[in-house]
Amino acid sequence: MSDTKIQNYFYVLILLLVATLFFFVIKPFVSALLLAIVMAVLFRPLYEFILGKVVGRRESLAALLTILLIVLVIFVPLGFLAGQMVGDVNDLYTRVTEPGRVQEFFDYARDVLSRFGLDLPEGDGSVDVSEYAVPAINWVINHVGGIFSSLAGFTLTLFVALLGFFSLLKDGPKLKDYIVKLSPVADRYDEQIFDKMRATVNSVIRGALMLALIQGVIATVGYLIFSLPQPILWGGLTAISALVPGIGTALVVFPAAVYLLISSGLVNGLGLMIWGMLAVGLVDNFLGPKLMGRGVKIHSFLILISVVGGLQLFGPIGFIAGPLVLSLFIALLDIYPILARHGIHETN
Repeated sequence: MSDTKIQNYFYVLILLLVATLFFFVIKPFVSALLLAIVMAVLFRPLYEFILGKVVGRRESLAALLTILLIVLVIFVPLGFLAGQMVGDVNDLYTRVTEPGRVQEFFDYARDVLSRFGLDLPEGDGSVDVSEYAVPAINWVINHVGGIFSSLAGFTLTLFVALLGFFSLLKDGPKLKDYIVKLSPVADRYDEQIFDKMRATVNSVIRGALMLALIQGVIATVGYLIFSLPQPILWGGLTAISALVPGIGTALVVFPAAVYLLISSGLVNGLGLMIWGMLAVGLVDNFLGPKLMGRGVKIHSFLILISVVGGLQLFGPIGFIAGPLVLSLFIALLDIYPILARHGIHETN
């Protein structure tokens, strides 16, 4: 074996070892880096707008102003809602575990339905409804409350994400050029991959997820108006259910309306049902096309499982990190047929 080959093999070995060590160094912040990338893609137009207004086009100042605006408009309200959601979960747990509370509700429901000629079977006292309700509430507490319980870890992750966001706003184009230079794929294919990923991120995050969040907010307003208990919690669940194909927000709004029909009377129950059909359901028809634009169309089921899987893998950041991974995968799949036909090393 020649000395040149030995040197090459040794270099590759050292490179792999160092790359492995580097991966373990940044592993705790992978979710933060993914969040930074998503924000850099989504808010690049806002940064460029602010940059054009800053005297002397100072990039650092424009990036800082962009971050401050996003923190005030997005992260502060989201933090408040997250705290309220955890409080709603704990309150719901207290209500369900209170002795006789669930059975009292069913007794009341039996009386209400009997007025309409409907009968619920009388319980013989051998079945404790809480026996089935408490495990469900415990699951919600473990998955929702646990996500936001580690405040210090989440704060550190968010801080690193904002630092990465700041760097990507300033030096994103330079980093992109560097990646294109290192990539063995022909430069024009690299550019197509970046373009596809940008379009996919905008479609998934700015389109489907933003639409789901808007529907969740509108539903929460309805829950507040018609006095549904734990409105923030059910609003968050409504936002997630908006991603479920076919059923959408009805998965949460309809049972909530039935609950109000039984517990609060006809006005609140029918009011929430009408609110769900008009204010929540029609949002998809009016805002959906505008938010999705002409981006890449991805089935809502894939977006849903990417959100749920992202939450389990990355924690609270997974709400965005999961769809980002999906976006990258879709972008690579879209560009694969071109690479298969022409080869990745085609001359630029």
